[in-house]
Amino acid sequence: MRAGIEAGMDLRDWSFDDATVRATSTGADAGEYAAAVVVAAFGDSEPIL
Repeated sequence: MRAGIEAGMDLRDWSFDDATVRATSTGADAGEYAAAVVVAAFGDSEPIL
């Protein structure tokens, strides 16, 4: 993930001081499924909740 972030930063001539990467995994029982959501957010923001 970090290599991808760094490559994207290089393509756009961006620099970040505090890039954060979080990852987790889960298993699924037989006959069930697991889903994933991937978010890449850039810039300043404020919580909506």
